[in-house]
Amino acid sequence: MSIIEKSKKYVQGLFEKGNTELLTYHNWSHTKNVLEASELIARNSKEVEEDKVEQIQLAAIFHDAGFLEGSEDHEARGAEKAISFL
Repeated sequence: MSIIEKSKKYVQGLFEKGNTELLTYHNWSHTKNVLEASELIARNSKEVEEDKVEQIQLAAIFHDAGFLEGSEDHEARGAEKAISFL
């Protein structure tokens, strides 16, 4: 299993274990949409090299992972979760 697939499974699990019924926007569905859009943009950009696409995908997967603990500084908490997981 690739690091992308492992990361998706991990973050999806965080959202499933969290109280996501209260989250109307920052949820797993939104994260999947961001991942798909960021990958599409990266792969079709002449400025993004192929070896950077995986980094962009990982950023998209983890970008709202910290939101389950509150909205303030949730991006930083998402980055911390990515660092710990990776």
